Amino acid sequence: MGNQSRVLNPGGTPDGAGFYIYFFDDDNGESPRNDTIMVVDCTWQGNTAENWGGAIIIYNGHGTDNYFGLSNCLFSENDSEEGGGALNLRNIGANNFMADIADCDFENNTTANVGGGIQFQNNSGMGNHFQVTNSNFLNNHADVFGGGFRMESQVSDSSLSFEDCLFDGNSADIDGGGLEVVHFQLGDGQTTIKNTDFLNNTAPNEGAGLNFYLEHQADGSLSVEGSRFSGNTNDATGNAEEGAGGFSLNNFGNGLAKVGLQACIFENNSSDDGAGAINLYKTNFVTTDTVRIENCLLNGNSGGGWGGGIGVNGGIGLTLANNTIADNSNGGIIFAGSALKMQNNILHNPSLVDFLASSGNVISLGGNLIGDNSMGTLLNNTDQSGADPMFEPGTYQLSEESPGVDAGVLPDAPTAYDLAGNARLQGSCIDIGAYESPYDADPTDCLTITDAREVIAAPSMVTIFPNPAADMTRISLENDWAGELNLRIVNALGQVVHTADFEKYGPIVVLELDTSDLPKGLYRALLSNGEAVAVGSFVRM
Repeated sequence: MGNQSRVLNPGGTPDGAGFYIYFFDDDNGESPRNDTIMVVDCTWQGNTAENWGGAIIIYNGHGTDNYFGLSNCLFSENDSEEGGGALNLRNIGANNFMADIADCDFENNTTANVGGGIQFQNNSGMGNHFQVTNSNFLNNHADVFGGGFRMESQVSDSSLSFEDCLFDGNSADIDGGGLEVVHFQLGDGQTTIKNTDFLNNTAPNEGAGLNFYLEHQADGSLSVEGSRFSGNTNDATGNAEEGAGGFSLNNFGNGLAKVGLQACIFENNSSDDGAGAINLYKTNFVTTDTVRIENCLLNGNSGGGWGGGIGVNGGIGLTLANNTIADNSNGGIIFAGSALKMQNNILHNPSLVDFLASSGNVISLGGNLIGDNSMGTLLNNTDQSGADPMFEPGTYQLSEESPGVDAGVLPDAPTAYDLAGNARLQGSCIDIGAYESPYDADPTDCLTITDAREVIAAPSMVTIFPNPAADMTRISLENDWAGELNLRIVNALGQVVHTADFEKYGPIVVLELDTSDLPKGLYRALLSNGEAVAVGSFVRM
């Protein structure tokens, strides 16, 4: 279907007022296989369905490896009663089905139920995929869930992806103003979001911008990269523990959620009762969800009981690396989860405390800069407490005088780029925060700590000879450590190139290291007892 087709106001029908697609068995009982339906260059406006799919419904009951493509289409002012104001796609029995939407606009579509723009129901079948690229969801509304788009899946191996999309001005009367992704029963699946912006979306309860929701035994993973959450609003009426202006994770079951947020900006989002930018909530501690937030900026967000920046409640294991959480009202991080690991983060929220924890195991992996003294004894001697990050005026970049320049702890595998797309390693060492500055503090030795709460021991403990090294060098450790220790050799990029366990019984131990296979360059030797690390440097010639 194509060639500038227009479907306008054909009148109310039970399903798919503009177009009904049904994959079903033929007269011989054969299911469709490798069937393709393409809809190109069409306008769908003002259509109304009594049930599902104001403009289009796709009922996918049979078959395998079938494909539905939708490109360069406009959906405007369509409406449905049950779900999918513009488009409803229902998988009921099909396997390996692909829905591909590209270069489409969904504007001002509405539903009295879920999915103001699109509803994707994945009720049965394996390996079904839905991908959306370069498409806009603008001012759509759902009376219940998912103002712009809602996926609900109870099957295995389902996937959903968005790339180069925009969710702006969408609303839902309960959860997921912009986008809501739901896994329930025994389902699992992967959702990937890249370079997609969530702006000015609203919902009174969970996730005004984006809501990721799990129930029963369902597992689910979510990756969000290079995306902006700005101006999303949530009043969290009656659900203070679950609400967020920008992004919410809500796990009400015993399954596992795995979430990664990379190089994202959360700015000027708000929640009356929940967390302004990000809220992570799980009803129990039976299983532990894992969340990693890295190279992100959270600024100007305002929250209620769970803070302006990040709120964590329940069985959540959170890792924060190289984030800048600044100028949020009602605090930076409020934590009541299972475990929190922090490395190279800036917390600077003058309106209230930067950090408040009521439960869980909080571990500093070093290199954090905290604007007040709220983390107290939780920090180690590589962290900075009560410090001003000294941003460049009007930005969250570090000034040349900032104490965060080259003061971070070099991880095993640093990301290649910072939030602005600049090389993550500039100057002598890694900076603290989401942005890497061009300035060089020229420290005597970079801090390199991995995966444990280790503090830097006196450098005089370690002697390396010969240095520079050719094919072999010796590493001498002199201190009162005894028992099983660990050696790590780290290159200038922070990558671990050699590791070994060894025993130490007396005051001195000498290790021989074969360096013949190492490329020429600067290396650091890290010797650790699990609590402290002794560091020495050598050059491979």
